[in-house]
Amino acid sequence: MRVVPTTQNGILTRAIASTDCRGAGTYHPISAINPFVVLENAPVITSPNVPPFGLHPHSGIMVVTICLSGQVEYVHIDGNGNKVVEVQGPGPFLSAVNAGRGAVHDEHTYTADPCKLIQCAWMSGEDNTSAELTYVPKPTVLCQDDQTKIMLCVGSFRGSDSGIRPPNPTTLLHITLPSGGKFQTEYEGNAFVYNMEGAGAVLVNQEKVPPSHIADMEENKGYLDISNDSPDTATLLVGYGAPITPEWTKLLMFNGFIYAASVEDAEKKEEEFRERGIHGFGRGSTG
Repeated sequence: MRVVPTTQNGILTRAIASTDCRGAGTYHPISAINPFVVLENAPVITSPNVPPFGLHPHSGIMVVTICLSGQVEYVHIDGNGNKVVEVQGPGPFLSAVNAGRGAVHDEHTYTADPCKLIQCAWMSGEDNTSAELTYVPKPTVLCQDDQTKIMLCVGSFRGSDSGIRPPNPTTLLHITLPSGGKFQTEYEGNAFVYNMEGAGAVLVNQEKVPPSHIADMEENKGYLDISNDSPDTATLLVGYGAPITPEWTKLLMFNGFIYAASVEDAEKKEEEFRERGIHGFGRGSTG
């Protein structure tokens, strides 16, 4: 297991992120915990229209936004090439897109009401299907006897389903771990434990993980034993999933990013977006 501090990029705290196949982007100590390729969270935002990315493309990945409070204006291009605007929330809620062969979207805070957002993305290993959106207005929360709360964000856990079902086996959990609380589970695939907030370290398999640090378990299968011996409540994100082998290639493009099986395939996607624009990207085969 390796324990690594997060990095700051503007208002975003990033635990997993990377440069692309051309060296564009920003360096981060953990570029991926395959299949996970992005993990970031923002402070409570009290302004509308944040972040101001605008419509941007994805393919070959799945992205989930965990909104703990506030509302989000979600904009996307539907299967007919039309622009659709929806207001999601108030939180907590989950919003996910399986980008498939191509999705174009934008999401930002809707009002000045306090809004807390976390985002995670992972390689799906497929880019031949139509984009699929999923909105879960009331996430499932499991409560343990020690007052630990487990919000299911992706996949299934302990016989309950999150409502977000990725094409490859993936589980993502938002855990509120009170002082004296414990969380234990077996996992398959690659796994991480992200200690997002709280004044004290948590113990992960008897090793300390301070706040604003992520633990990469570095084993493809194992057991997680997490405890909070600090006097403060800890907020964690725990994820594990089947790795994509061989690992796909990242390309930053047009304010978004895609993953493809090769550099050549990624560049074909870039050319497709350049030719078709936001209303045509991902709609059918490029030949």
